Amino acid sequence: MQRAEDRPWFKFWPEGIPRHIDYPEIPLFELLSGMARKQPDNIAFACQERSLTYGELDTLTSRLAAGLNELGVKKGDRVVLFLPNTLEFVIGYYGILKAGGTVVPANPLYKGEELKHQLNDSESRAIITNGNLFPVVEEVKDQTKLKTIILTDTDEIEEVLSLEEILTTYSPHPPTLDLKPEEDIAAIQYTGGTTGLPKGAMLTNYNLVVNAAQNATWFGWNSKDV
Repeated sequence: MQRAEDRPWFKFWPEGIPRHIDYPEIPLFELLSGMARKQPDNIAFACQERSLTYGELDTLTSRLAAGLNELGVKKGDRVVLFLPNTLEFVIGYYGILKAGGTVVPANPLYKGEELKHQLNDSESRAIITNGNLFPVVEEVKDQTKLKTIILTDTDEIEEVLSLEEILTTYSPHPPTLDLKPEEDIAAIQYTGGTTGLPKGAMLTNYNLVVNAAQNATWFGWNSKDV
């Protein structure tokens, strides 16, 4: 078996550039918490006229995690994020991870049958969406295993929960988790379905941390800072 050191391209490797990178074996959300500890007042995400600092985002996602845990979301449970690119999507993503759940992003352009397939294929029992997309959820919810529906922008619809209420009610202390970053699934990303129905690609926490590390300049951190 060829050793890594014998790979032919290494003889052209620039001096001072490491041949191997050691990635931290941590949950993805620890990157956010680490930045919140280091730079709590720096802007983490901005969308139109709104923004969240690392400290604010870390607190909100911890509150959501506590709320989801109270609602029955446990380690390994799948939660669909049916939202456009908004700050609520980011809060939902990291909040689900902190609860130990698996994030299942759904295309906000989906129609009922497409959403139903993804809900059933992923066996998701909870979904976070908004008022504009709720009619699509309502159309198919009785044909799925959905038990919990959280809306990001309204509390005027019966039998659904308000994200704002969760974020103001629950404590900023997420559940304690026993995670194995290289094994535990953090997200299921569905393919485009060009040759059939979309299929879920399972990504571990470690997969996502490595991806983030490869964009370390954008994130403003490196493995030594975690």
